Amino acid sequence: MIRPKLLMFDLDGTLVDSLQDIATSANLTRTHFGLPPLPPAQIIALVGDGSDALVRAVVPVPPERHPEALAVLLRSYDAHLLDTTRLMPGTAAMLRRYEDRTLAVVTNKLQRLSERILSELGVRPSF
Repeated sequence: MIRPKLLMFDLDGTLVDSLQDIATSANLTRTHFGLPPLPPAQIIALVGDGSDALVRAVVPVPPERHPEALAVLLRSYDAHLLDTTRLMPGTAAMLRRYEDRTLAVVTNKLQRLSERILSELGVRPSF
């Protein structure tokens, strides 16, 4: 039986449930630009291609204002990063199960935010 020495995991939706905090931050960014909030489910459906793609999808501003919108989104997300974000059920036990292997996180989220989430949720030492 093959026993991999390295296991890599996605962060959002795999190790952690962070979608509500992402949706909150996107709606705060919309509010900043005078736009009404969107239903969280609509925003969540757009998550997966990174902050730049998300802000382009949910904050319709002229191209010259896109950097501002991205900065607002990232500031909002930094402020609300761990409001509701939690480990997915079974994550802690799974990480303990594979503690004898090298574990890594592969994500398009900014490294500092990813590391903060993992640290605050108590699993950073696993990676």
